[in-house]
Amino acid sequence: MNRVSKKTRKALTEIMPLGTVLEDLVRENLREFVFQQGMAALHNVLEEDRTRLCGARSERGDHEARRAGSAPGELVLGGRKVAVTRPRVRNADGEVMLNRYQYFSQNDPLEERALEQMVIGVSTRKYQ
Repeated sequence: MNRVSKKTRKALTEIMPLGTVLEDLVRENLREFVFQQGMAALHNVLEEDRTRLCGARSERGDHEARRAGSAPGELVLGGRKVAVTRPRVRNADGEVMLNRYQYFSQNDPLEERALEQMVIGVSTRKYQ
């Protein structure tokens, strides 16, 4: 028989309420789901911007720019940096920065929300 300390035995016999476990699981999965859907939407928006400049993939024609693969990038979301794959576009003068990527890289949508909260008096401790 294995020797188990009283402390460990007590921890093993304590069962978390099912509601708490399910609530934590749903909250964690919901956050992950929202994050994944947000990243997919961002990818679609950036791809639309590139298609506007270059035309559809494998489409021949006169466009001001051409597709140039992708590159790693970072955007700020919720006060933290998020790694993204940035679509690249080039023209005769060099690389063209996508307008929407520039907008998202310069603006954190949650900063505006935090400012609103400060104005109405909600505590914003631990928020940069």
